[in-house]
Amino acid sequence: MAGPVGFSYGPPVQITGDSLLAFVFIALVVGTERDVTEQASRIEGVKDIYSVTGDVDLIALIEVPGMEELNKVIYELRKASGVQGTDTHIVLTRTAGRGA
Repeated sequence: MAGPVGFSYGPPVQITGDSLLAFVFIALVVGTERDVTEQASRIEGVKDIYSVTGDVDLIALIEVPGMEELNKVIYELRKASGVQGTDTHIVLTRTAGRGA
């Protein structure tokens, strides 16, 4: 199947064993990006944090063993001073692009 330039479709790539991967979109109070990023980076299970444009301010990549741990990470993110809200997207499958 042909895909967008730079991507190929194939069987899903296993993430890391039996881990759960999710992207958490984070909306912030203006001026709190640095503080929230620092707080979030100290939470176990937060692999990466991306500053983005659009409706949200940050996207955190989370990798944890299961749903219970994901709930704990989301709870900790929501407690961070400056976080207005979160929107979580759990990864079902991953297809590697050419750069992977």
